[in-house]
Parts: sequence; structure tokens; C-alpha cells
Amino acid sequence: MAERAIVNGGGSEAPTLLKAMSMSATVPEEAPTSARLSLDDPRMVVAMQILGCSVEDLTCGAPPPPQPRGMADPGKSPRKVVSVVPAARRQELWERKQQNLWREVEAEAKGKRVEKLLKQKFCETVEEPLEGDAKLNALKMRSQAEIQRAIDTEKEKLERIQACAERHDKMQKQVVTRRAEAHEKLVKAMQTRQDLRDAQAIELEENLKRRRKAGRELIAKLKKSFRKVEEYKAETFENWQRVKEEHEEKMRDVTLRREEQLRVEQEELVHEYLEKEARTQERLAEKREKEKERALKGEADYLEKLENSLRQIEAKQAEKEEEFLEALSRQAKARQTVEVQHEEIKAEAKKYWTEKVVPVLEKKREEEEKFQERLRRKAKKSRKPPGPISPRKLKYLQEESQRRIELRSSMDELVQQNLRRLGRGQEFNTDRLLTRIEENNARSDEIHEKRMNRHLQREAIMKEALIEKARVNDELRTMKVLPNPPAESEEKEKESK
Repeated sequence: MAERAIVNGGGSEAPTLLKAMSMSATVPEEAPTSARLSLDDPRMVVAMQILGCSVEDLTCGAPPPPQPRGMADPGKSPRKVVSVVPAARRQELWERKQQNLWREVEAEAKGKRVEKLLKQKFCETVEEPLEGDAKLNALKMRSQAEIQRAIDTEKEKLERIQACAERHDKMQKQVVTRRAEAHEKLVKAMQTRQDLRDAQAIELEENLKRRRKAGRELIAKLKKSFRKVEEYKAETFENWQRVKEEHEEKMRDVTLRREEQLRVEQEELVHEYLEKEARTQERLAEKREKEKERALKGEADYLEKLENSLRQIEAKQAEKEEEFLEALSRQAKARQTVEVQHEEIKAEAKKYWTEKVVPVLEKKREEEEKFQERLRRKAKKSRKPPGPISPRKLKYLQEESQRRIELRSSMDELVQQNLRRLGRGQEFNTDRLLTRIEENNARSDEIHEKRMNRHLQREAIMKEALIEKARVNDELRTMKVLPNPPAESEEKEKESK
């Protein structure tokens, strides 16, 4: 059928696709071949029509410019677009995109879909065969046109090759010229650098001479200053020796005066100490008497305070026990209230499930059954001869039934999860209440123990204080009395005698 369409295509004007097909079918053997399919190949034309691309997308060497951004105000001119991607990178991406598009078009051209479309086109364009000379003329004209097209193609290719060679020669000449210019610039730069280095060497030598001269002058000044410093040190040492001798003589005089003054002060201090000791002995005797009286009174007061504190502690303990029993009764009532509330919540949840959720589920199930029944009735009516169900319909029904089963199972699982969550919430509240009760009991026991320990510590401290008082009284009772010093008037009389 394809050969017939090609031979008999000269009677009338064929479509563009058929022209491309006939041209590709009659290309002479001398035409150049490549790894890729030609864009004039009818398979490539059909593949490009299927993929929605054009010949420019496959042959354009430069990427298209970036499109301007849209603007909200149509009255203003669009802003210029500055691409952030370098030109080389854009060119590389564009070439990669063209290669991928070439591969997609060639893969589509080699597929069965293109072959099928070509066969349909050939079948549609089959025409009546021509007679004798008309056939031969049409074939000659077509072959001449194809040969001329091949010759033009080769000619254009040779012209492109010649233009490329001319551009290459021109570029080589430019490279040679630029290399010569760069060499001259480099030689000039090296000469300039050498002159600069010579000038720097001369300047460094002159600087070195100046530095050496300045160094000799500085050394002479330093030697002169060293001599002055030595003279100043000798003079300062003599002055220091003289001042040291004067200071030692002065310190000897001061030491003698201070020793005399210290002796006088010590005598005065001894006299004052003796007077103070006498007054102290008198106060100690009076204090012993007062301590004896206070000890007798303190023991009676301590016993009375001890009895009062014990009564107060017993009263507080009784109050705490009553408060603790009341707290226990309140906690028992609260536990009963919580259990009643939990039962009410369970009953409400069950009632909600039976009255609201179950009827909805039953209604949905009945609607689903009615829908399935309607579908079965429609299937019976629409089905003329009894036969097997189509695979697509069977697959759809299986997927629908599977979806409804999964939906029903997920709803059941959701209900079970809600019930388990309610149960866990009730258990958590119960455990939290019991834990709080146990913490309160432990806290009350700990407070009671702390107060008892504090009371025992107070008793121990008071006993130690009484024992210490008794020991001090015994020491004061057994202490020896020192003799009183003589009065000042008697000493003055003895001195006058």
C-alpha cells in the first residue's frame, strides 16, 4: 500500500506529511547519512506533532531570552529582566534540553504509534492509478526534484564548510596578532620592572650609608650619657651614705625615748589592772549569789514550761488527727463521686453510640445495599445477551467493594480506639486521685515526724542548758577567792614613810 501511494502521488497535490514521506523514500544513495534521523523523515514529523514541538526547538543554537515578569497594572510598561544565570550556563542547559528533546522525538518516531498513524495516512490518500505516460512523467519529475534537492543540500553544506574554514583562518590570524602584542607588552613590563629594581637598589645603598652614619653618632651620644650616669650614681651613693648615718643616729635617740615611755606606761597599766581585778572579784561574789537564786527559780519555771508545751503539742496533734480523718472522708466521697461520673460518662457514650452512630451506620449500610440493588437491576436491564463482565467493570467493582470494606473496618477501628481512649482516661484519673491521696498521707506523716523531732531537740537543748548551769554553779562554789590588793591610800602612806 505504501509503494502504491508513492508511485501514484503525482495526480494531485498531497499533504505536507506525504511530501516528506515521498522525499525521504526517494533520496539517492549519495546523500549523507548520520546517527540521528533526518527532520524530513515522516516518522520524525509525526513524532514532533505528537509531542507538540517544532523544528526550531531542535535546531535553534541559542536559548530564547527570558520572558518579562507579569505586572498587576496593565497601564505600566513591563520591567526589564536581568537573568541571574550566566550565558555559558544557559547555553549548556539549552543544549542539554535539545539533546533530551531529540532523544524523546527519536524514541517516539521509532514506536508503533507513529507507524500506525503513517499507515492510516497512506490508506486515506490512496488514489486511482494513472495510465502510462502520466505515471512515467510524474515519476521523472519527482526524481528530478529529489536529485536537485540533494544537490542543493550538498552545495549548501560545502558553502557552510568553506565559510567555517575562512572564519577559522581569520581567528588564527587574530590569535597570532594578539600574541605578538602581548609579547611586546610583556617585554616592556619586564624592562620597566628591571629599571625600577635598579633604582630601588641605589636608594637602598644610600639609605644604608645614612643609617651607618646615624648609628656612629648615636653610639657616641650613648657613651657620653653613660659617663654622666656613672657620675650621677657616685654622687647619689655618697649622699645616701650620709643620709643613712644621720637616720641611724636619729633612730637610736627615738628608741631610747620610746623605751622610757613604754616603761612608764607599763607601770600605769599594772596599777590599773590590779584595781580592775579587785572590782571584778566583788562583782563575781555578787553574781554567785544571784546565780544560786536564779537556778532555784529557773528549775520551777522550766518544769512549768515543759508541761505547757506538752499540753499544746497534744492538742495540736489531736486537731491534726481530726483534720486528717476529715480529709480521708472527703477523699472517699470524692472517689465515689468520680466513679459515679465515670459511670454516667460511659452511659452517655454508649447511649450516643446506640442512638446516633449506630443508626447512621445502619442507614448508610441500607443505602449502600439499595444502591447495589439498583446497580444490579440496571445491569440486568442493560445487559442484552448474558455474557461475562468486562475486566474494567469487574476491576472497578472489586476496587469499590474493597474501598467500602476498608472504610467500614476503619470506622470500626476508630470506634474501638475512642472506647479505649475513654477507658484509659478513666483509669488515669483514678490513678491520679489515688496518687494524690497517698502523697497527702505521706506529707502529713512527714510533718508529724519533723515536729516530733523538733520537740525532742528542744528538750535535749534545755536539758543541756540546765546541766551547764549546774556545772557553772559547782565551779563557782568550789573556786578559790583571791586576796584583795591593798588600797591606794595605804600605798601612798608607805611611800611617804
